[in-house]
Amino acid sequence: MGRGAGITCPHCDCRALQRRTRAITTLTREKTYRCNNDECGHVFVSIEEIQRTVVQPRTRKEGINLQTSRKGETLQKQQA
Repeated sequence: MGRGAGITCPHCDCRALQRRTRAITTLTREKTYRCNNDECGHVFVSIEEIQRTVVQPRTRKEGINLQTSRKGETLQKQQA
């Protein structure tokens, strides 16, 4: 079985591997997957979106303003 980014096929519960990715925005990607089960063969698209920050970046890109997760807030307090 191939290695790489994958998720479970919603139809047969087998591993589906990522075949393509396309940037929609800086924070959003469209990903195409194909089921490894040849009897199923389902090809489908998912959307991945960056939601929040856990560890603050050392460098920041102007215009990117992500909410900090609760865990991230706890880590910031521990480091202060």
